[in-house]
Amino acid sequence: MVVEVCPHCENEIEMRWDTSTMGFRAFCPVCGNRLMLCDECLHTQDGDCDYDSELNSCKFSREKEAKECYIIIHSNYAEGSDAYAFANMESARRSMKADVDVELRNLTDAGYRDIVKEESEDEASVYVRGLDIYYEWSIIPSHLEGE
Repeated sequence: MVVEVCPHCENEIEMRWDTSTMGFRAFCPVCGNRLMLCDECLHTQDGDCDYDSELNSCKFSREKEAKECYIIIHSNYAEGSDAYAFANMESARRSMKADVDVELRNLTDAGYRDIVKEESEDEASVYVRGLDIYYEWSIIPSHLEGE
């Protein structure tokens, strides 16, 4: 059993947690913020907590660097939103451009006129002027956490 006080909501949290298999990265079940398992750290072989409050990390949370990724958020009036991720910005931009081209072709083939395309490196939109037909894309830099 692990007992820690959440530094964010200040609730005392008691939970089953095995740091040898689950690691030292946990989240508070009350507020959802990161829960530091400092007391567990003191009971390991190292027995030395090196938590840095400015970086909000310690030797156990720095073990693996978060990998960079790029997420495309796509939305349209008919289907709602979806998202997909890429390992690099170039792949995300190529995918977004291909999606824009497909939607332009589909709208043209369907006989729509007055189709508007607005595009920058990291955002794009396609819509039919005067109708509720639109498609939007945004590329958002992010990172993968965990193992």
